[in-house]
Amino acid sequence: MVSITQPLNSRQYPDGDDPPARPVSLTPTERRVLQLMFEGHSGAGIAAHCGCGLRTAAFHVSNILLKCDAINRTAACYEALRRGWLEAPALYADGEEARVDAVLVRIRATVDRLKGADV
Repeated sequence: MVSITQPLNSRQYPDGDDPPARPVSLTPTERRVLQLMFEGHSGAGIAAHCGCGLRTAAFHVSNILLKCDAINRTAACYEALRRGWLEAPALYADGEEARVDAVLVRIRATVDRLKGADV
């Protein structure tokens, strides 16, 4: 049995040293912020679209980065596309094909750079 005063990092788990993985999901607000990130909005743009302050928008972006295990917004968008949390064609209905294509090019270039490939 684990005591209340025992440090969390010293607890033992049956399948190794790491705690069991919890399924990751986004809140509805995080999904909206993720969509805005994918569209290329800045922190101020996200705040304006969501009707919140800049610090609140930054908090949502930070949560998304953590949940996607990403180092920046571009990597988070790439991971969200990979996991099926974003669908690029849904943006085409708004007539923003060029903007979406530009974002996809940036995502691909960043992923290639992170993998060490020539861009």
